[in-house]
Amino acid sequence: MFNSGGGDLMNYVRNAWYVGAWDSDLEQNKLKAIRILAEPIVLWRTQRQLVALDDPEWILGHGQLDYQAEARYINDNLLDFSHLTYVHANRFAPVGRGADELTDGWSAYDFLIPGVLLMWSGSFKLRTAAECNYERPDYSQALRGVTFTSQAVTPTGDRTARYFFPGARIDSMAMRRSGMLLMKIAAQAFGEDKIMIEAQQRVIDQTVDPVIMPTAGMNVS
Repeated sequence: MFNSGGGDLMNYVRNAWYVGAWDSDLEQNKLKAIRILAEPIVLWRTQRQLVALDDPEWILGHGQLDYQAEARYINDNLLDFSHLTYVHANRFAPVGRGADELTDGWSAYDFLIPGVLLMWSGSFKLRTAAECNYERPDYSQALRGVTFTSQAVTPTGDRTARYFFPGARIDSMAMRRSGMLLMKIAAQAFGEDKIMIEAQQRVIDQTVDPVIMPTAGMNVS
């Protein structure tokens, strides 16, 4: 485990794989300096070996953001879908509403140690949720908007982190035309998250004996 220092008692797992950089950021025979868990690390590609996903049914893209905040707060934000309606009120359409009709919206995360998040989303005809007993739907029956993201949060130091956000979307002629727009909207939304999370970190740092309000197990009607 790793203690982030500065009086902070939050621990991070050491015996695990963290994302260090994009493959495209590593040039052959050129050193790249990064930090993971406050430790300086040098990455070096000794020979050109590319690993890529090549599937004509998907549109792919990626980006990254550096935070002046703890990695755990980024993870908390990503796992809390309730913030979408107020932090991104002008960025995303309400879940469950299509272009001209009500739909059922599905979003689900798998959160993997040390900070990798796998999310599937899609829009389905109304009452699909009930027909599936509120379990994972058949994505081949989606009306639109099937997306997959494999996000990663790497703690780089005391109250600093790097957020990697690749994304993929089922391809069609319409989706291919909007593929770049999709990543642009995602980058703008993550920028909104960054403002909120860094402000949250500042407030926590300035608060004497902060009390965290529990939410797990609470009934929300």
